[in-house]
Amino acid sequence: MRANRSILSNNRRAFTLVEMLVAIAISIVITLGLYAVFNQIQTAFQKTIAQVDVLEGGRATMDLVGSELEELGASGVSQAPNLFSLTEPQIVSRGDRRRVFRDFFFLTRQGSRWRGIGYWIKGGDDGVGTLQRFVPPNTEIRTLQSRAPINQMIQAFNSAGRRERSHPVIDGVIHFNIVPLDSEGIPWFDRINQEQNARTQEPVQIMMRPSADSPQDPLFAFYNKAIPAYVDLELAILEKQALEQFREMPNPTTKQEFLKRQTGKIHVFRERIPIRTAPTRIADNDGE
Repeated sequence: MRANRSILSNNRRAFTLVEMLVAIAISIVITLGLYAVFNQIQTAFQKTIAQVDVLEGGRATMDLVGSELEELGASGVSQAPNLFSLTEPQIVSRGDRRRVFRDFFFLTRQGSRWRGIGYWIKGGDDGVGTLQRFVPPNTEIRTLQSRAPINQMIQAFNSAGRRERSHPVIDGVIHFNIVPLDSEGIPWFDRINQEQNARTQEPVQIMMRPSADSPQDPLFAFYNKAIPAYVDLELAILEKQALEQFREMPNPTTKQEFLKRQTGKIHVFRERIPIRTAPTRIADNDGE
């Protein structure tokens, strides 16, 4: 009996060193393959999260600015601006990938109450900034009988103190611009500076002035009863990870070269905003 057990035990073979090395090598290959797949999934997941964050932030910003622009109203006060952008726009990039930072201020009307709102870019000297929303000290005006309160709001918007009255909307902005359009959807930049109101025969003032830096981005102001029928709102945002890398770079030239390579990480938003109080719009004519 003992002899049989000894024979059986001698017939049992353990793994050889070569077999163990082969098994370990196969395990390593499988592990590396699984790691590569997991890493790709994680990278794709992180990119998706970054894109979702930018898309949600961009859409929320477009909804905020667009909803307020829709309420743009004409004060009817002589020489009082309703929509105002007479600060030289900052031309961040030219050519096919032209990028602009434009500040603008406008009046909105809700019932008998008037309110002034402004938008501007903070810290955009290197090409990327933060969109700020400005609310003047006198938040609401019940009756507009003169241009004095409007001028006070605009002076506050154009002063250095506007930082204290502004709140950040979204960071990583590389382009922010508006284009006022007439009732046919043609940019007012291509139109004359002053029109005549056919019903009241009162001057409806629209001022356009060429920009010193970019002729295609003129300064403008709509006075008295003049307001655009539409406004094209443009916004471009850089993804958070690319924004963090950008701000770690000390050299301005390196930053600009970096931005040129981030096409896939820049998200552009464009929307045509109809002004509710505009007398006639394309949509109104199409509905007749």
